[in-house]
Amino acid sequence: MPVSSLFIFEIPLPSSNVHCFSHISTISTVRLQMNLFMQGLQVGGISYLHSLYQMPSSSGQPAHGKKIGHRGVDASGETTYKKTTSSALKGAIQLGIGYTVGNLSSKPERDVLMQDFYVVESIFFPSEGSNLTPAHHFPDFRFKTYAPVAFRYFRELFGIRPDDYLYSLCNEPLIELSNPGASGSVFYVTKDDEFIIKTVLHKEAEFLQKLLPGYYMNLNQNPRTLLPKFFGLYCVQSGGKNIRMVVMNNVLPRVVRMHLKYDLKGSTYKRRASKKEREKAKPTFKDLDFMQDIQEGLIQYFLFFLSHLGNAFQHVSIFILPK
Repeated sequence: MPVSSLFIFEIPLPSSNVHCFSHISTISTVRLQMNLFMQGLQVGGISYLHSLYQMPSSSGQPAHGKKIGHRGVDASGETTYKKTTSSALKGAIQLGIGYTVGNLSSKPERDVLMQDFYVVESIFFPSEGSNLTPAHHFPDFRFKTYAPVAFRYFRELFGIRPDDYLYSLCNEPLIELSNPGASGSVFYVTKDDEFIIKTVLHKEAEFLQKLLPGYYMNLNQNPRTLLPKFFGLYCVQSGGKNIRMVVMNNVLPRVVRMHLKYDLKGSTYKRRASKKEREKAKPTFKDLDFMQDIQEGLIQYFLFFLSHLGNAFQHVSIFILPK
């Protein structure tokens, strides 16, 4: 039987100056990538970029009346985020992205300018519709698009055509992941498993926008970079609340069954899966569990797969998510 394993490595890196982009043109390609990596991964001890790219875990949904961060559950059992129901949020996301990407496609392509990284476009979606927007059955909302020209360039660089992006995100209902983890975020994945949408905090969205000039230069100098792929940054304003979200590539297709999961941080302090976690059908183990279960180390572990499982080795999945 094919076996799939998931190892999530969280690599702590020292803090670095967030203002070094003003000197970015004088930095070598290798130094640039390392600076960007260190900047994005940890600033002031808070791993913003990792938080943006963090995958769902197995912590589950909060019970009715309880909240994890901004995520909660209403009386009907539906997920809410900042008191906006998941169905309304999904509808707003699809209407907003459909409008903004379609509108941008009608504009001629051009070089990305520095000011493009700081542009925020906004469009109001009244429920009765307008001359620019269709009618809908959700509460009125405003949809904001951050750096639309810059993200269009990123999508093109990653080989994402506008019609494919729209088809994946807007043609079929978004699927809410049932085990979003303890971050308090809500995750949606497209039906074709191409894209994942994650709600993010204000400070995370703000940090990503500030990171865009360096991200742009890094992608141009390192087209095969292993940095996360960001395709769009958006905000839904509804009921007096701002709900920000980022669209990324989905690295964990829902059809892949994970038989074994380790969340490794490189630390042994309180890094053993709890009894409650171990009782789950699909537990996520930690560093001390890994040291106990795979004493020969990671290389020997995969050599075992290669020598004993033959073709099953191609089904092993390794994902390294930096922290």
